[in-house]
Amino acid sequence: NLELREKRKKKAAQLSKLVEKELAKLEMSKAQFQARVEEIEPNLENITEKGADKVEFFFSSNPGQLPGRIKDIASGGELSRLMLVLKSILSEDVESTYIFDEIDTGIGGKTAEFVGEKLRRIAECNQVICISHLPQIASFAESHFMVSKEFKKDQTFSYVNELSEEERVSELGRLMAGSIVSGDVLKAAQNLLEKNRK
Repeated sequence: NLELREKRKKKAAQLSKLVEKELAKLEMSKAQFQARVEEIEPNLENITEKGADKVEFFFSSNPGQLPGRIKDIASGGELSRLMLVLKSILSEDVESTYIFDEIDTGIGGKTAEFVGEKLRRIAECNQVICISHLPQIASFAESHFMVSKEFKKDQTFSYVNELSEEERVSELGRLMAGSIVSGDVLKAAQNLLEKNRK
């Protein structure tokens, strides 16, 4: 049990550094991440083949703020980015489903592209559902769905439709340029899709 504890402490320190390094690439350079091992004295009731110690993740995204338990501190977007980083580092799970929402909050450009690449890596062995408004992230998807709402007779109806190849290019163009989508924008959207399919 003591040997397991020491291994765990060493790996927890390594994981903490690695997660902080990866979070910095996601425009969270001030974030602190700590995998803490709480030493619990083993007894007949709490000892298992996994030991008795408790491992918990602590996090802070703001300088000067002490890390707190992830479940109490992290926002939806921060949770999505933390999960993205952890799943890309600890890619042992296969055939799982991951849903990422608000992962693109406060990012853009090269960082968004980095997020898209990580999502695609996770999707190689898992199902990934990602809600995004950034073309740099959306262009990595294998398929796209458009969610729309309609108001009829004081009721709201939501619809989800899978987009054809042509609709994918058009929607990426809209994300890139707004409501006025020119031929040049559509060409750029097509190029982005083709580039990120590789």
